[in-house]
Amino acid sequence: MILSTILSAAFSLTPAPPTSPAVSPAVSPSGAPAAVARDGEAPTLPAEAKAEAERRSVALKALQSPLPEGLSDEDQVRALARRAIAATVALGKDSETSRRLLEASRNAMESVNANPKAAALLIDLVTDAAKRDLAFQPTMEAPLPKGFPWPVPAGEIRVQTYPGYRKVVTDMQGNAQNGAFFKLFRHITSNDIAMTAPVEMTMGDSQDEMLDMAFLYGDPEIGEAGDAGRVEVTDIEPMKVVSIGIRGTLRSFQESGAMEALNAWLERNDGEWERAGNARLMGYNGPMVPRNQQFCEIQIPVRKRAKD
Repeated sequence: MILSTILSAAFSLTPAPPTSPAVSPAVSPSGAPAAVARDGEAPTLPAEAKAEAERRSVALKALQSPLPEGLSDEDQVRALARRAIAATVALGKDSETSRRLLEASRNAMESVNANPKAAALLIDLVTDAAKRDLAFQPTMEAPLPKGFPWPVPAGEIRVQTYPGYRKVVTDMQGNAQNGAFFKLFRHITSNDIAMTAPVEMTMGDSQDEMLDMAFLYGDPEIGEAGDAGRVEVTDIEPMKVVSIGIRGTLRSFQESGAMEALNAWLERNDGEWERAGNARLMGYNGPMVPRNQQFCEIQIPVRKRAKD
């Protein structure tokens, strides 16, 4: 499947619509951008996302703080746990990164007396992954469609609310997958429609199966819905999804455990939320962005579970 080629061509060959002015620069307290744009400049993002970027910067500094020298194995585990807990305070109780750090700290402390080296390794592994997620700066190659929420940061899971939007969609099943991009690309270029990010791909029953691909219109008022030859322009109703942000390429999500993490979230929140549709992959980058800077989200549509 040519997913990376799809996104590269889409983002590089089509003009981008203007971004909304009602946002703040995406810069963390350390001065590092919370995200970078295709031209290398810091993009803009909503105030809520900017505040989260600041919290993540504080948490990263906590995890990077040096440990005292000369600690015993047991005391090193305790120091690692204290450092992890300091990061969770910055991130807040609703953070998935906080949940993982707290779980690792709890498990390490329970085994510290029996096997302190294994306990230290356990918390180190989780802390290192958290540091990579917290330091990650996604590259935003095109603006989001009107009203879309800012992407979920790497390593986090949350419910996102999407407004109604318009998209042009085509089949990706069987032999259709390699021609999907070109059908969509011809549609937006022939109709002078600017590219946005993300590109949306609906998953089938497995992570390897993509049912369809869609380019999202920047505004639902552009054009009109209906049959458009080899593609279909369709309007999507407002929806909620549970989403996880993922560092790496479109392929890397299959090895990241992201789908397993979303399913585990649904199990933990089964009393409140239920699945409401097929999972989808939201891709933000093509191969012109270095692999270690690429970003995507996996999302599962959800709805509030009816009360008995």
